[in-house]
Amino acid sequence: MWVMGNRRAAAPWTPLFLLCAMALLTATATGAVEYYTEPPLYGMRPNPNAETEMGPIGATGIEARIYKGVRVTVEKIEPNTPAHGKFTKGDVILGVNGAKLEGKHPMVALGTALTEAEAMDGVLKFDVKPAQGGEPTQVTVTLPVLGAYSKTFPLNCEKSKKIITRAAEFYSGKDRLKGHGFLNGLACLFLLSTGDEKYVPRVKEYFAQFLKPDGSVTGIGRMTWDNGYNGVACAEYYLRTGDRSVLPILQHYCDDAKQRQIYNCGWNHWDYGLNPAYEAGGGMLHSAGNQVLLTLVLCKVCGVDVDEKTLLGALKHWYRFAGHGAIPVADQRPWHIFRSGGRDGATAVVMHVASGAKGDATIYKRAHEAFAMSALTSWPSREYNWEVIWESLSSAYMLQYDEDMYYRWQQRFRWQYDLYRQASGAFYFPPGHESLDPTAAGISLALAFTAPLKTLHITGAPRSKHAQDFTLPERIWGTDADLAFLSSKHNKDFTQYGKEEEIHIPYWQLPVGLRYGPQDVQALPLEMMLKNVRHARHEVRTAAAKALMLNKRFSELEELLRDPDPRLRRAALDGINDYHSWFLEPAVGKQALKAEEFTPAMQESIAAILSDPKEAWYVVDGALQALHHAPIDLVRRNIPYVLPWTTHEDWWLRESAFLALMGLQEDEKSFLQYLPAMIDAMVKEDHYNPCVHMVQQLRKALVRWKNDSPVGKLIIAGFTRAALESTILPNVGELPRSREGIANIVEVAMASIRQAPEAAADLADALARGGRLHVLDTTNLMKIVRNKDGDLEDRYIGLYPALGTLPPEQKERLTDILFDVYRPELIERHEAAKEDEDGKLIDMIIDLTRLKKQVTGWQAIGTPAPAERIWRYCSFDPLTEKDKRDPRLGERFRDVALPPGMEKWYSPEFDDSQWKSGRAPIGVGVFKAHGHGRMWTATPDHSFKNNTDWGNGEFLLMRTTFEVADLDFDCYRIRILADQGYHIYLNGQKIHTYPWFSHFPQYRQIMLSGRETRHLKKGVNTLAVYSNARHEKDAQTEKSHLVGQVDLTLEGLKKKEIGLAR
Repeated sequence: MWVMGNRRAAAPWTPLFLLCAMALLTATATGAVEYYTEPPLYGMRPNPNAETEMGPIGATGIEARIYKGVRVTVEKIEPNTPAHGKFTKGDVILGVNGAKLEGKHPMVALGTALTEAEAMDGVLKFDVKPAQGGEPTQVTVTLPVLGAYSKTFPLNCEKSKKIITRAAEFYSGKDRLKGHGFLNGLACLFLLSTGDEKYVPRVKEYFAQFLKPDGSVTGIGRMTWDNGYNGVACAEYYLRTGDRSVLPILQHYCDDAKQRQIYNCGWNHWDYGLNPAYEAGGGMLHSAGNQVLLTLVLCKVCGVDVDEKTLLGALKHWYRFAGHGAIPVADQRPWHIFRSGGRDGATAVVMHVASGAKGDATIYKRAHEAFAMSALTSWPSREYNWEVIWESLSSAYMLQYDEDMYYRWQQRFRWQYDLYRQASGAFYFPPGHESLDPTAAGISLALAFTAPLKTLHITGAPRSKHAQDFTLPERIWGTDADLAFLSSKHNKDFTQYGKEEEIHIPYWQLPVGLRYGPQDVQALPLEMMLKNVRHARHEVRTAAAKALMLNKRFSELEELLRDPDPRLRRAALDGINDYHSWFLEPAVGKQALKAEEFTPAMQESIAAILSDPKEAWYVVDGALQALHHAPIDLVRRNIPYVLPWTTHEDWWLRESAFLALMGLQEDEKSFLQYLPAMIDAMVKEDHYNPCVHMVQQLRKALVRWKNDSPVGKLIIAGFTRAALESTILPNVGELPRSREGIANIVEVAMASIRQAPEAAADLADALARGGRLHVLDTTNLMKIVRNKDGDLEDRYIGLYPALGTLPPEQKERLTDILFDVYRPELIERHEAAKEDEDGKLIDMIIDLTRLKKQVTGWQAIGTPAPAERIWRYCSFDPLTEKDKRDPRLGERFRDVALPPGMEKWYSPEFDDSQWKSGRAPIGVGVFKAHGHGRMWTATPDHSFKNNTDWGNGEFLLMRTTFEVADLDFDCYRIRILADQGYHIYLNGQKIHTYPWFSHFPQYRQIMLSGRETRHLKKGVNTLAVYSNARHEKDAQTEKSHLVGQVDLTLEGLKKKEIGLAR
């Protein structure tokens, strides 16, 4: 039996989640304005037109959810808590202690009431609308009195001490800290951060799980998240105790980081998989890699052997984001929004540790300052997400730079600490992923209470006697002028334009989001814009400069371009460029200044910036981007200063130089002159994100100039050259480093085929003659033949789809190449593979074979034919409370107790005569694309008709029989349509499990190995399926209904007819 691993395939979930989160304010603005009677403060404010997860109401024992209309509704009551026996599921909380919730942020209101009650008599009087109807009533709950927070909490605060003690007792429990999970690593970090030696043995016990009797490492693996967080905790344990038994664990983390580093600077989610297109950033995930980098720096302190190339590559990569905007999710440019998902805070911790290097560590100290300020001032956009972990740990750094800011921040979030602190003493934190326990994730809030105690090396503890000296480069990125970006202080002229305001004021007034226009800034006072363009935070400066540009305050932008502060020069350029970096969106935004709007003074300043060898790199970066949309004469005059940046060490500058040269498009002669330099930059670019941007720019130029023009011919030839000459690194051990360069080859090949299908045969021939087929791994070779169209998983581009667009002569030539060259190559790959059959590869070989031969391919096995086959089935709901699951949860597949007498329902001997019967698909509701799936299919409203009604139960058991005359096929597969997960049985034996769900209706092909097909026999066979439905809510009625669908058949293939060996 083959069971799919409990990990999701790489998919663009994070950008989609962030897009949804950032668009929420715009999409729901009208509803929010109509409902709320107070101004916006927190980005996490519930949307009145949707549901919001809430969780506990402090130590009361109430767990609630916020429904449409901001109705705070009781979901359940924890036993042995103050609220036990006093509420019913479905009760709606209308107010507390005389204050109505209507019109207010309910979480803030309830959390504030909890704080006040715990400071006084512990009494909470809830106004409640009963679930069963009737008049509102009042329910009183009494909490233990903990006292008030001090003005400097968690320092010098008795309440904080009690909270720390109770949380530590909970998270150190004997039933916890089992298994190598990242939340367990965080829990150990918290226990150490209490400063109480009584918890040190518990941490030792935790790490002892991962040591064999001989001292070697076991049970750790290659999960970036787990290794990073546990590495930090393990290093802190070593520095506290000097326990050398854990040094092999730390060495394992360092060796794993070296073995799995990609692009010499970052890491992916887990293992050795490398998909450079993931997150549009080389397959990296900075939220996971952050902790690996921190582990490496800490291991230097611990005296562990750390590979210098691995460490310095990552350190440089992360350092360069300091003061330049929010650290993005992957290998991209800095984001112009506030949210970094905690990455700014995590990197502040890295720089804190790096600041302890011997010699001049000034740059790390200043980067630490910049990241600490960024993390602490991100709170207006704060979500219930990963940033809470590192904001909790890094926030106390601001005590060094702005003590008042830190204490204001802590006081502001008292409501959240008390709202999510449960009766058990544990915290609750919605982690945004159903596989994570909110109580385990709650440790992220507990760390906010211990971070300022300075009991950990990462939070400022005195140097450990076990610490070792180490060194780092004194300069790692940029010029002296770039150091200005590392300040946490406003420009010296900031207060000339008004008093400093809390960070939420500019956050809500200025265009800091993803979508904005002139209408959003017309009413802003000039003084407000001029003040905030001098703000300490990069994103505020950028937004204020955009506001100046959108209001056409060009004289002010001219002054800023001449300002001695590099931060202001870059801000002016960000305004001129409408800087808008976001995944694969161009850095230059749609609102950027038009060429005719560039004033002579602007042009003079941009030229001066480009010609100054001492200018900050990050200012030059903005100036190069400005040339992309500047007057063409300005571009021409500065070509000598642009060209050297096309080969710079940092891809930000290389890409910006490329953009600058693209500014020559208006003049064919000039464009043709420097187009070879642009193509050269594209060919040599080894990072995924800039390579794709360059390809996109050239594609746009190709559309403009047409394929048969001199420009068009040069670009098409350039795409072919890039496919032939892009560097492909050798694989290192199990790490497929070759995919870094191969991804770029696929991108240029797809661009060429899409824009110039008439050149597809030339490209196919060149790849073959140039020896590229042999260096491409099978997956990417198949992508060049046929690849999904962007995010659409059911629409294709590539050499094979291009056949349908070509005239007869070109089609015949490409057909010959695909059949005579690519097909044999793919057949050879199939024959050489040692693992189980690759169904997609076989399907592609079938398609290429059919270009010149008639072949049957896959065919259904057994009689009657699948369309006529009768299924017996039974649907049922979970029978026990433990098997029931909240209808809102998306991940629904699970094993539940079966109805009595159905224990062997899948066996051939089972009597199903009392079950219902019908032809497949068996279904309920309409299975159409849902969730993100609507963006991943070209036909989001497509559905397959149900032939038989599923019934009313959530779970479905279905079985059928078919007769097989011969077993003369070489390979077999299951072809299945299912909305949710499933178990499949053949003749009483489980042959496949799929535990997740499908985002849109499609028949999935599952190859079967000999382990499964040995159960197939001549004569009568029994096929059985266990699956489930999901709950889909009607947007109008808010009522849920079931959606589910299942259909499957067994198919066979005779390999010889398509040229495969048996």
